[in-house]
Parts: sequence; structure tokens; C-alpha cells
Amino acid sequence: MFQHFFVPLDGSARAEKAIPVAACLAQACGGTVTLAQVLVPPAGADEYGANILANETRLVQPVVIREANAYLDEVLDRYAQQLE
Repeated sequence: MFQHFFVPLDGSARAEKAIPVAACLAQACGGTVTLAQVLVPPAGADEYGANILANETRLVQPVVIREANAYLDEVLDRYAQQLE
């Protein structure tokens, strides 16, 4: 039986529908749930993630990371009972 459930989130309600399902499955088998949001490299990054416009992207990345963390914290608050 599975022990670890990974739920990738993109900020949509559709993606969040997987959270209660993963939580239910994890509870049934004593597993854990990991929520994640993938951050896309900012414009100006090449296919390997190297910054072409380094000065501009350094200003944007901390904001994007803070927004992603705030979103994940908010999702955890909303689904706290199911993920307990």
C-alpha cells in the first residue's frame, strides 16, 4: 500500500480537489501527504534556469517565493481538518 501522497498544486480549485482524496487515502493507510507548488523560472531564464537578466530576476524571485509560501499556508489552513 502507498505511504506517501504527493499533491502538486497550481493554484486552481481543480488541483485542490486532490487534497481531500489524498488525505483520505493517507489516513486509511497511515501515510503522509506532501503539498507542493512548482515555481516557473522568471522570464529571462534559459531552459536550464540560468538567469539572463540576473539583476531584474533577483528582484522578482523572492516575491514569487513569498506568494507561493503564502498560498501553501492558506491551503493548509483551509484543509487542516482533512489533513490532520
